Amino acid sequence: MSGTRLVAAGSLLLVCCCSCSQDPAIDRSEEPARARSYEEMIVGQWKLDDEATKVIVIFDSDGTWTADLRWKDEGVSRSTWDQVYGTWSLENDVLSFTYTEDTFPKDLSLVGDARSDRVLELNEETLRLEDGEGKTETYRRVR
Repeated sequence: MSGTRLVAAGSLLLVCCCSCSQDPAIDRSEEPARARSYEEMIVGQWKLDDEATKVIVIFDSDGTWTADLRWKDEGVSRSTWDQVYGTWSLENDVLSFTYTEDTFPKDLSLVGDARSDRVLELNEETLRLEDGEGKTETYRRVR
């Protein structure tokens, strides 16, 4: 690794406060054209179905995202899907989200918040993320 890349990697580590080591699941050590292919690979519709929620998220090529989610917990369950909107970016193995709009009640709104998750796996079928607390979520490509 060149000195410039080492300094850049160290700076990113300090700014993000998370591990940005090169994960073999999304090896970005090659030329910039290959790095762009990972951003292209994330574009599309993904589904998460875990114990608490059912989520359909769409990452658009213009850097925006939309998510529809339904709570499974009966105490929180609503008859309609909630929507969340925002922007996204992918640098090294960090997927960053900003929340620009949502349909949550005002006291639960995420507008103005940001989130950065480490990408543990990214391929044509699977997007596996780890949040800052170590929780992993596995999304499956819908289309």
